[in-house]
Amino acid sequence: MGRRNIYLRDDDEGVWETAAALAGKERSMSQIIVRGLRDYISSREGEALEMLLVEIEDEHGQQSSKKFRGRWLITDFASTAGDVWVSHAGIARTIHHDCDDTRWWVAETAKGQIAVWANPPSGSGGFYVYRDLDEAEGNGIPGDVVSAAAGALGIQRAELLDI
Repeated sequence: MGRRNIYLRDDDEGVWETAAALAGKERSMSQIIVRGLRDYISSREGEALEMLLVEIEDEHGQQSSKKFRGRWLITDFASTAGDVWVSHAGIARTIHHDCDDTRWWVAETAKGQIAVWANPPSGSGGFYVYRDLDEAEGNGIPGDVVSAAAGALGIQRAELLDI
């Protein structure tokens, strides 16, 4: 097929330079890009997108519904994380969840975001939307929930050790 052009935003120049330096002579940038595209495709294949509906009761007993286009990555997941404090991205408010009593549902949205539903049988759940799994974990979503969702996306997560 031949030649393709890639246009980068000025903000992304550093990413390009770092990737080129890391690749060195062992890989060409086109090989790296194709690998990234393959990973992207495999993460999007699988369950088709559909309208998902989540019924939530907040800590004040208020009922609400959230409806969005996406696909479930994990459903009815039992975390072993114990007590966690989860915050919404960009909001200084946190909500306590007891993982012994909370089931977790994670979806990929049509816009590529991550929607997380904490669903305890006692009510007082939470619904959170994050840019990606790293942001979700950084805001308190349990690591085992994030790892299970990553696995459904074909992403292998591991703790990076500087040893």
